[in-house]
Amino acid sequence: MKKILLLIGMVVTILTTAFSQTVPAGMKYQAVARNTAGEIIANSPIILRIELKGAPLKGAASYYTEDHEVITNKLGLFDLVVGMGKNSKGIFNNVPWSSEDIWMAVSLKDKSNGFSAVTESRLLAVPYAFYAVTASKLTNNTSGGPVSNANAPGVPANVWSLQGNYNSNPLYDKLGTTDYADLVMITNNIERLRITAAGNIEIKRSLKIGANLTVDSSVFLNRISGSTINYGPFTVDRLSPTLLSGTLTVDGATDLNNSLNVDGPSDLNSRLFVNKLSPTKLTGTLQVDGMTDLNAALSVNNMSPTILTGTLRVDKDALFKQKILLDNASLQSTSTTTGALVVNGGFGLGGNLNVGGASKFGGPVAFAAAVTISDSTQSTSKFTGALKVTGGVGIGKRLNVGEGVLFESTLGVAGITSVTNATQSTATTNGALVVAGGAGIGQNVNIGGNLTTGGVATINSTLNVNGGDNYVANFVNSSNANGISIQVAAPTPSNDNNFVTFKNNIGSTVGRIQGQTLSELQNSEDYKVNKASLDLAVTLSTISVVTGGIAVASAGVDLVGAASSSTGCAGLGVCVTAPVPSLIVAAGINLAAAIADEVSIAIGLSEATAQKNRFVTNSTSSVGVTYQSGSADYAEWLPKMNSTEKFRPGQIVGMKNGHISLDVKDADKLFVISTKPIVLGNMPEEGKEAAYEKVAFMGQVPVHILGSVNAGDYILPSGNNDGFGKAVAPASMKAADYQNIVGMAWSSSTNSSYNLINTAIGLNAGDVSKVVARQNIEINELKQQINDTKSILAKLVPGFKEAAGITTSTVVATPAAIVSTNKTAPTHPEFFIPNEQSITYFAITDAQIETMLSLAKKMHDEQGVKSNTDIFWNKMATDADYKAKVTAQMKATISKSLHYHQDINKGK
Repeated sequence: MKKILLLIGMVVTILTTAFSQTVPAGMKYQAVARNTAGEIIANSPIILRIELKGAPLKGAASYYTEDHEVITNKLGLFDLVVGMGKNSKGIFNNVPWSSEDIWMAVSLKDKSNGFSAVTESRLLAVPYAFYAVTASKLTNNTSGGPVSNANAPGVPANVWSLQGNYNSNPLYDKLGTTDYADLVMITNNIERLRITAAGNIEIKRSLKIGANLTVDSSVFLNRISGSTINYGPFTVDRLSPTLLSGTLTVDGATDLNNSLNVDGPSDLNSRLFVNKLSPTKLTGTLQVDGMTDLNAALSVNNMSPTILTGTLRVDKDALFKQKILLDNASLQSTSTTTGALVVNGGFGLGGNLNVGGASKFGGPVAFAAAVTISDSTQSTSKFTGALKVTGGVGIGKRLNVGEGVLFESTLGVAGITSVTNATQSTATTNGALVVAGGAGIGQNVNIGGNLTTGGVATINSTLNVNGGDNYVANFVNSSNANGISIQVAAPTPSNDNNFVTFKNNIGSTVGRIQGQTLSELQNSEDYKVNKASLDLAVTLSTISVVTGGIAVASAGVDLVGAASSSTGCAGLGVCVTAPVPSLIVAAGINLAAAIADEVSIAIGLSEATAQKNRFVTNSTSSVGVTYQSGSADYAEWLPKMNSTEKFRPGQIVGMKNGHISLDVKDADKLFVISTKPIVLGNMPEEGKEAAYEKVAFMGQVPVHILGSVNAGDYILPSGNNDGFGKAVAPASMKAADYQNIVGMAWSSSTNSSYNLINTAIGLNAGDVSKVVARQNIEINELKQQINDTKSILAKLVPGFKEAAGITTSTVVATPAAIVSTNKTAPTHPEFFIPNEQSITYFAITDAQIETMLSLAKKMHDEQGVKSNTDIFWNKMATDADYKAKVTAQMKATISKSLHYHQDINKGK
């Protein structure tokens, strides 16, 4: 918004010199500058315009205008002198103070370099001191003026005197009228000179000028009478015309340096010389009865015709600036000496040449510019067409032909040949250039579009392909056969032979597919890691089979013992015993679970062994190629549980039923989103990539970790289902933690909030073997305890040794005090030892075995075994024959054990 000054507290005074009646220099003006908000504008430069003019209701004539540049003080105050600014209009001393009311208008310069009105007010008493001074002048009162110079003639300035004036100021001291009235000068009381109000000067008598007379406009001489006598040269300058309406008499020579216009007839009684190559212009007819000699050029302008009834002979050059018409169509040309126009010498044409009939050139023809042949006759042979050339044709530059060109012999092109036709080629018979035979090209070939070859293309040197926005090259085999075959000269390609090399934008190698010998394969880290993992799987399965067999045997012993157990009787008299049902059920459940584990483990061992054998066989049989890359993990595209879920590289995800999500609770497997995989499998269909994500299976992957990390720590999920992990030291691992291992940290960080840690995933199978080794020690200890227990039971329980299949060598020697060779048990008045007659044997039914199996399955589910994916339980649920065989086997085992116990109890 513009800042418009509010000028207040104005003080106007007249500035004078030391004597009050000297003409004042101006009026002092003082005011305070404020903005539109009423705030003082302090210490700022401003530009003001002062205008003195008449009353607004009387036309407001403007008499005087000036500009001032001032700076306000800290109070916004400024002052100036009206009459001492930069004048832009009028004279200050000519303001009509005595005859009009004078108003002063104040304007401020704004940002657009224009002036905006601020205030306009009538000047009251003070400025009329100017009028008082004027009155003093008119009365010739000089008593108050400065001391006059006694030696200077006349009277002081400002008042005109018959004695003349001194100290006059042309800006202020004037002679004449200030209103719109004529100024008249008289002598003898008769008007001699008058200066009209409009500025014209009228002189009643003669005027004598002692020096030059300069007239800027027209001069009228002898309007009433008299004559004009010129005693000196008479010059009409600036090519101005001279009009004489009467007779011009020239007694001496007349030199005309420019045009002479004669509107009437001119009689020349003598010769007329036009010299200095000056033009002579005749707008009418020139009649010459005698011979005319033209010693210079003859120009006939204004399209005027020139008729020559006789022969025109020109001994020198003839210049025609318009066309020449030879109007005699009967004169046809049959040779160089006949026709309407015969030119014996050379013929130069600066413009077009149009020939209506046949043209014959007896000698060479040179065209310095373009030649157009507009005949549209088509050429069907070398003897037909608009242009027929019997001899050879030499063309120094490009040849453009609108239609087909047929060369009946060899075409040799020494320079560049451009085919600008944009017709696309879709077969060998179309396109901008069609070559029916072979094409031999000695140098490079650059093709901007597609290159299609119908036959085999052989390139005997390096092929460089610079691709665009998509793939560099597409190879399509339409015969449903093979793709690309790359052959190197080595009989057994090794790592020194690169089949394919991958480079970045600066040419550095970032990966390669290279040859590989059997020795290089077996010494490669990938092979070692994979084989070690499969070896470990076989080892683990073997250990599990051993422990599983022990578990089945132990469970069988427990079941047989429970089936033949009896309650003890204390006291006198007959005592009947019976098996303990709770022990039988529990033992049956353990037997069913042990059988399930043994079946699953046996099948796992077989599968692990088969996988290892297949890996070794396939690796050694397919030796020959190895892959190298700067990337560090192997990944697959896996489908998302929720297609809209967003993942970031390095996040931990859980896989459930083949789908991934950030929710890792009860996940089948734990993986990490790949950052840059070296191998990426399971590519989804084009356009469906958003529903999948790249998941690293093995290698080195950066993982988002919360908290500090030490190299060698195990990486587990954070537990918040947020994709982050946490680091756990090996010594702090719990048994339940091992199934949640994501990988092992290969770098460290002391940052306690967040870290991105390089983590090895799929490479820590050996860590589980450490746990298995510890468990193996514990199993051996348990086996020892079981053997000790069996040894004791073999001594204490009749028939236990035979039922458990314990040989003498496996029985641990027991203290002699415990062994008794007397079959008759020691008597005790308060304890009853049951015999064959007093034992009630528990019969196992199919329904009870079904209950045992059901409870065993439930126990496995509670222990985390997925019964729907476990080999044994899945087969029991889907294969009725298999289930019947397992039930029959369990019944037979129990029946056999009971038979042994019955024989033992009978004393056999």
